[in-house]
Amino acid sequence: MMPNFSFDPTINIGQVALAIGFIGSVASLAVSLKTGQVSTQLRLDKIDEELKQQTSILIDLARQEERIRAMEARLERLSIAGLKTGFTA
Repeated sequence: MMPNFSFDPTINIGQVALAIGFIGSVASLAVSLKTGQVSTQLRLDKIDEELKQQTSILIDLARQEERIRAMEARLERLSIAGLKTGFTA
């Protein structure tokens, strides 16, 4: 013998609350994901700006190092030239 199943088309308050809760959870998840995505993009933009600033600083530092080396080479040449001519300061 097969059990007799019946379908009850009525909707009770528990089912309505369950549906509202499910829809609310999905909406909350969507908002949370969107907010997280925006937050992540803001952090990445900030990191990108920081990297640009650090790159600029490193380029300026390399230029200064090159100027210092050139100045040291000039001073060395002047020092050697002064020794050859017998001129001392």
